[in-house]
Amino acid sequence: MQNDLTKARMISRALENSGYFTVLSQIHKPKPSGALDAINSAAKLVASGHSPFNEEDAEYYLEGLPVVSFRFSDQIKQKFPNVQQAWVQKQLRGIGWIVPKYVPFFHHIVRDRC
Repeated sequence: MQNDLTKARMISRALENSGYFTVLSQIHKPKPSGALDAINSAAKLVASGHSPFNEEDAEYYLEGLPVVSFRFSDQIKQKFPNVQQAWVQKQLRGIGWIVPKYVPFFHHIVRDRC
């Protein structure tokens, strides 16, 4: 499971850093903490045999499943309004990835009422 989380975090960071996608899942984000919390957290990690600066350590990140959820960034949607997310899904499925495409329920309600 740790290996899957590490891979999902790496993919999340790569997608986010590309500028093409907004990552909706949070597993690649460090846990928020103030200065005192950071010191206490680091002390607990050292005491338990972990390094406080090891980014591979699950203790450093927000909890979650090894799932990456993303969408096109607002800038990409503006610049290329005709590009469909389904195209990305098909390409990733072509290399064996499981990529469901979900559209939020409220999106249909807003579109139908406009």
